[in-house]
Amino acid sequence: MPMPPFELTEPKIIRIGRMAAALFAGYYAYFLWTTIFSYPTEPKVIGGLHLDQPLPQTTNWSPVWLPVILVALFAYATWPRQIPQGPTRKFIRGSFALLRIELFAWFMSIVCPGLGGIYLLLPMLTAAEIPSMLGQLFLSSAGAVVIMLMVHLPALIAHSLVIGPTILFATDFVSRRVTATPEAQPTNRRDAAPDRPAFEFVRAIHNMPKILAILIVGAVIVAGLGFAGLYLFIFWLSIFFSAALPFIIALGAVIGWMGKDWTWCAAVSLPIGFYFSLDRGLPGFAAIFQVFDFPPVFLATLIGLAIARKIRSRRASGQSDAPGSLSSSAS
Repeated sequence: MPMPPFELTEPKIIRIGRMAAALFAGYYAYFLWTTIFSYPTEPKVIGGLHLDQPLPQTTNWSPVWLPVILVALFAYATWPRQIPQGPTRKFIRGSFALLRIELFAWFMSIVCPGLGGIYLLLPMLTAAEIPSMLGQLFLSSAGAVVIMLMVHLPALIAHSLVIGPTILFATDFVSRRVTATPEAQPTNRRDAAPDRPAFEFVRAIHNMPKILAILIVGAVIVAGLGFAGLYLFIFWLSIFFSAALPFIIALGAVIGWMGKDWTWCAAVSLPIGFYFSLDRGLPGFAAIFQVFDFPPVFLATLIGLAIARKIRSRRASGQSDAPGSLSSSAS
């Protein structure tokens, strides 16, 4: 019996986006274990048995896979099931969704080892003590998260502002391309067959700048995350709000006012990032420091590009409404 053909639909694409958010959430929970919490992954007795200590001193523990799976399931369940309309709503919805996932990851990274410690004490606890210890664990874990956010909140906000909207925008982009109604195709396949290779070749050549820009931006971001981890978002945030921010946004606005697309932003951000890397006093390693300087410069130019396009679209709509308003007033 032949298998039915697999077709990508909008619900399936949204489900893939939720899986991507779940994968990042699991990685983030694992990253918290390797960098900040480093809790034991198996039960240990750290104090031993003593005459003056009838109960052994135990430590909190948890297998790594437990918070990873719980955070991934939470991300999959709470990620937006519908793509919001408009770029502003996508940006806000994606940012808050990822920030909520990261906060849950911090909370579970404290709760799961605490549950492991309570599990070791279960033979010594009464039935009335277990609920109170669980309540104290959840309250103390929430308080610990609040205290630790005083230091790590800028990094969490930077993650949420970049990764959350990126997943939503990518999901929307793929959904629009896949679910778009195809144009009318020629009925004669023999007539259409010779033109198809040439059409695909011209289309590939036309999209080559965008493909190169995506590869360059993706390679820089992946290399930066591999070099410095998620702490790199703190450097990007500090460089983004540098003194040169108005100039870079103005440069992106000029690109948008000239009617160019975002690939021009990537092209001009590379030499600017290289110039900023030279100011670090290590010209021999300026290529390495592109992972610090290129992404915030590219983001600033994209903001300027979006502002210029918004102004141009409003001016165009205003000019198109002007003749209609004049004719209506004359009548």
